[in-house]
Amino acid sequence: MEDSKEKFTGALTDADPTSKMQFYELFNNALELFHLSAHDVTRRFNVSVHSVDKWKNHKNAPHPLMRQTVYEWFRELISTER
Repeated sequence: MEDSKEKFTGALTDADPTSKMQFYELFNNALELFHLSAHDVTRRFNVSVHSVDKWKNHKNAPHPLMRQTVYEWFRELISTER
């Protein structure tokens, strides 16, 4: 598990907010690593469950500025787990 978090942290550090494919991968990895539900994401970002499902299923991604905000949240989650 620690190895997975280290890999995730490295990928997050190198993440390009304009890349949808990177967002999909990081988003799904974060859901698994931090045991996040769609409702956790909806509460945090005031988006619909439908939107979160689209993100999870690679159907749509938020605007790059929103992706950056999501990445910042993931960094917060990493720092609180240490």
